[in-house]
Amino acid sequence: MVYDLNSFVLQKDTLLSESKSWQYQKDFFNDQGINAWAGKVPFYITSNPYIANSYANIIIRFFQDCIHKDIYNPSEPFYIIELGAGSGTFSFYVIKRLLELQKALYLTDIKFVYVMTDFTDNNIQYWQDHRAFHSYIEKGLLDFARFDVETDTEINLIRSNKVLSADTRRPMNSYVKNPLIVLANYIFDTVSQDIFRVSQGKFQAALATLSTQKDNVQDNKPIELEQLKVEFSYVDSNIPFYQDQHLDAVLSHYQNQIDDGYFLFPVGSLRCIRRLMDISNHKLCLITSDKGYSRYGDLHQQEEPCCTFHGSFSMMVDFRAIAQYFKQCGGDYYHQFTEQSLNTSVFLQGFDLQTMPETRQAVETFLDAFGHATVFRLYEHINLTKSFSTLETLLTFLSTTQWDPHVFNSSFDLIINQIRSEYTSHAVVKDLAFIMEKIAVNFYYIPYSIDTLFNIALFFQEIGEYEKALHYYYQSINYYGKNDVTLYNMGLCHYFLNKPERALEMFGVAVKLNPNYIMARGWISQIESEMCEQ
Repeated sequence: MVYDLNSFVLQKDTLLSESKSWQYQKDFFNDQGINAWAGKVPFYITSNPYIANSYANIIIRFFQDCIHKDIYNPSEPFYIIELGAGSGTFSFYVIKRLLELQKALYLTDIKFVYVMTDFTDNNIQYWQDHRAFHSYIEKGLLDFARFDVETDTEINLIRSNKVLSADTRRPMNSYVKNPLIVLANYIFDTVSQDIFRVSQGKFQAALATLSTQKDNVQDNKPIELEQLKVEFSYVDSNIPFYQDQHLDAVLSHYQNQIDDGYFLFPVGSLRCIRRLMDISNHKLCLITSDKGYSRYGDLHQQEEPCCTFHGSFSMMVDFRAIAQYFKQCGGDYYHQFTEQSLNTSVFLQGFDLQTMPETRQAVETFLDAFGHATVFRLYEHINLTKSFSTLETLLTFLSTTQWDPHVFNSSFDLIINQIRSEYTSHAVVKDLAFIMEKIAVNFYYIPYSIDTLFNIALFFQEIGEYEKALHYYYQSINYYGKNDVTLYNMGLCHYFLNKPERALEMFGVAVKLNPNYIMARGWISQIESEMCEQ
């Protein structure tokens, strides 16, 4: 055996779910705050207008079923709890789409409160300060809670000071009067799990050993989580393992299903679900999307599971275990038909999908007909082949994705180049101009994100609509501040609107920001010369 003399063992032979790795994970997100989503942790696939539209449609149909079944208490709102809301992008899109659907379906009398949760105060403060949420907060549609999915047993709402709890010692207004909706995207893959193995008739649990390089250690913790090494050994075990009736029943189900192989057990997620079931008075609708599998788990059981690092780390989620848990608790579930890089499932407790026709129809439509991962695959294909694409193709895909700013930004060079080539039809350019407002209202600011508003402004500048271009340049400045290129472009817009004084002002500020900006200096000289000739 070869030993690495530079290796430092952080923890040895500990049950995976009880290892320090999960605390390291929390430390990462707590330290990074909102910057965790600035190119480090992947989140786009679960935070875009398309997936938000799917969730909103399922939620609104669930509302309708509850009304038809006479289990909606109009004196209280439906609470929609998002676990680990992260950047807040998905929350923004879901709330926006829910309000649109309420208006379109004449359901504005249904009250709901959307609750964004996370375990770190840094993110919660960012959401509360974000201008995209201010109107929702003022209307009482949005609240926030510090909620740790691993430990917390109640949800303390920050704005309303209400507590959602199953504790009978709490005041009566702590009880959830209507069914609870819970949304969990890219959460369960970062919550504590265990690994089990069936080998030669023996049932074994994985023990984790955590190590890293010595120069990556500070205060007995890894500095860079991505350099953490996780290795497993196995020890013979028995059921009952968790001393929990429902958990051990699911574990026993898996032990009996596998002759030889591995399986991941999402123990942290299942414990969280149990607490949410209690809070909901056992009337719960859980919608979750994550990396994992729901149909062909046997294909994943031949190899030892592992951690995937991407700033933080994640593990695959076995949705079948969650489904089995809901069955043990008298619930129901629905998995998307095709198993892809992102899997979405809906779980119910206190309801049967066969008696929830509106919900069932929405689930079948939005999970199977054109799933979230399917659209992402199309996006990847179009992104790879965009040099051969037409603006007509892009316009069609933008419509499909509910006018996604990310899709617009990734194809922006294509749009500008084809407009400049003069081969694009005027009708398509007019259509693009018409939908720019739809893209703009879907803009959600995150630090270091692409400036969608600048790109929209540049589009209008390219087609000669300078007033609209200036409108979006000003919006861009409101979020990203002044920079030389924005001010230069604004100077051009003012010039072509026959406002030379304003153009000089803008070019002058651009030169102050960048004294070497030769083109801005050239325009100043030209305008001053033209003004002298008049």
